[in-house]
Amino acid sequence: MPILQGALTFARFTAEPKKRPKDLRRSLAKDLRARAFEPLDKLGEQERAMGWVELHDHDRTELAPSRFLFGAYLMVAYRIDVRRVPASMVRRELEAWARDFSARQSRPPKRAEKAEQKELIIKRLRKRAFVSTQTVDVSWDQDRGEVLVWSPARKIVDEVHVAVEETFAMTLRPRSPGALADRAGVDPDVLAPTAALFGLVEGAADGSA
Repeated sequence: MPILQGALTFARFTAEPKKRPKDLRRSLAKDLRARAFEPLDKLGEQERAMGWVELHDHDRTELAPSRFLFGAYLMVAYRIDVRRVPASMVRRELEAWARDFSARQSRPPKRAEKAEQKELIIKRLRKRAFVSTQTVDVSWDQDRGEVLVWSPARKIVDEVHVAVEETFAMTLRPRSPGALADRAGVDPDVLAPTAALFGLVEGAADGSA
């Protein structure tokens, strides 16, 4: 929860909404609830669940305006749950099965038999719900038209970027120095590292520069 505590690492975007609803509070609540987080079914085959939750309580998805609007700021969290079956557990169970098979059949299991048993083990272990949860804070300053995605992980930032655009019918423009320079038409060569940065200027090698 970086907005409230922890390291201040975020990706910055310029928000360009495609619609201007008359009742903003009601529209935002409707948009968030339409893509609210829904937990994984313990007995289902789904391996990933994602969606919006409240910033202060990652188990709440009511998303009332009073819970996500703070003055000009909209602040929510994007939750990602992933069902993972530990590979070490699958390997242990498969090895135990193979030993028992060899003892009963007087031969080691064939590759196809092991593959089939491995799938059965994974399906059974999935029901025990080994779920990892990750949340990403998102803030939108509606006065300045700026969205911050509070995560250092590029893959997660990209996923939340898409979720924000789809939820609020907006376009997000990256505000990194490189992205801003590109939109401004700055020649990339101007931003390239200079010779001085690598100690290639005259006298740099002997310390006289």
